[in-house]
Amino acid sequence: MSKYTSLFSQIATWLIGFLILIGVFALFAVIPVNSEGLERTYEEFKGDALTIQALTSLITACCIVALTAIARLLNRIRFGGLHSTMSLRWVNVLVGSSFALAGSFVLLFGWLTTQNAAGPLPAIVLLTGISVAASVGFITLALKSVLVEATANQQELEGVI
Repeated sequence: MSKYTSLFSQIATWLIGFLILIGVFALFAVIPVNSEGLERTYEEFKGDALTIQALTSLITACCIVALTAIARLLNRIRFGGLHSTMSLRWVNVLVGSSFALAGSFVLLFGWLTTQNAAGPLPAIVLLTGISVAASVGFITLALKSVLVEATANQQELEGVI
C-alpha cells in the first residue's frame, strides 16, 4: 500500500471517529434537549417529545453504526486484512445500518405526515435521506459480491502457494 493511501485512510478514520463522537454527544445531550424544545415550541408536537427523541436517536444511532463499520473496513484496508470473513461481517453491518437508516427516515417521514408537519422542505430532505441511505445499502451489496469473489480467489491462491 502506498504511503498516501495509508495516510488518507488514517485521516478518514480520524474524521470518522470525530463524527462518531459528535453523534454520541448528540444522542445524550442535543437530541433530548431539542426534543423537549420542539414539544414546547410547536403545537403539533405537544406530548410528542419522547417520539421525537426516539426517531431522531434511531437515525443518529444508525449513522454511528454505519460510520463504525466504515472505519473498521478502512483499518482492514490499511493493515492488509480486507480479504477475510471479518471484513464481510463489517460489510454486512454497513448494509444493515444503511437500510435501517433508510427505514428510520421512512418512519420519521410517516410520523411527520400524521402530525401534518411534513412540509415541502422536510419532505424533500427526508426523501433524499431515504434515497441516499438505500443507495448506499444497494451499492454496498453490489461491492460485497466483488469482495466475496476476491476473498475466495486470495484463499485459493494461498492454498496453491
